[in-house]
Amino acid sequence: MLNIISQKEKTTRVKIARAWTFKKALPKLIKKIGIADRILVLGTSSLPFEADVKALSGCYEKIICIFKPDYNCRSWHLKKKIPLNPSDFASKLAEFVPVYEEEHEAYRLWLRKMPIGRQRVGMYETEQEEALPEEEISEEDEY
Repeated sequence: MLNIISQKEKTTRVKIARAWTFKKALPKLIKKIGIADRILVLGTSSLPFEADVKALSGCYEKIICIFKPDYNCRSWHLKKKIPLNPSDFASKLAEFVPVYEEEHEAYRLWLRKMPIGRQRVGMYETEQEEALPEEEISEEDEY
């Protein structure tokens, strides 16, 4: 049994490039590139604020920072570039189990018992009272 284990090839470790190794090596490589050579060096990072800006600015002519898009920009691009149709959702909606009226009513009763449900009912009742015309309020109700 021990012979089988000892005869097995040992797995080699793959060296993963670390950021600190590029810190010294990358500026040296870029300085070796001649002026006549036209090369675009593109780098991406999930932590760009941890980069050594002084070392990088000495090597490059231009540094362009492209920020990730915010929510408004993403939603605009999704609406304009990828318009959705109701047929896109039909197959996924068909997979769902339908909600029956009894289940929906049980959910509504449960929700009314919760504190947030009581607040909503109270807000709804006050809105309804404010919506009533003043003529319908009798003198007996006023205190």
